Amino acid sequence: MLTKMTDMKNMTMTSKTTRSLLLSCALVLAGCAAPVATFERDAGAASAAAPWTGKVLVTENALPAAAKATVLGKLTVSASSGYGGGARLYPQLADEARKVGANAVVTVTGYNRPTAFSWAAPHVSGVAVRVDDGALAQLKGESF
Repeated sequence: MLTKMTDMKNMTMTSKTTRSLLLSCALVLAGCAAPVATFERDAGAASAAAPWTGKVLVTENALPAAAKATVLGKLTVSASSGYGGGARLYPQLADEARKVGANAVVTVTGYNRPTAFSWAAPHVSGVAVRVDDGALAQLKGESF
């Protein structure tokens, strides 16, 4: 009888240990997740633009007043973990812009804020626009 009770106790401890390990692994993997992107379509923009297949310009500058462009909406990319500047998220920002039909993201700003897995995870946001090629050539920034 004593042996059966000891076996049951060991089995319960093993089960608890296994559950704790699985929960820990799930939390660690959630912290390593890819950056999360959100898009808020501009009220005056068409319901959906065709995806852009070329490079996307990412710039901190605003569009020149004379530029012919269609504002599609606001893009935000947020890292769930890690540190450093927002510039490391520019390629993901460009990928998301491409999906909504933008060939540029302008007035890009970066900031850091706490998340569940970081004291200062990077975040970037900007305005997704479809710019005429002539105006696009005049903008300074990085293309991805």
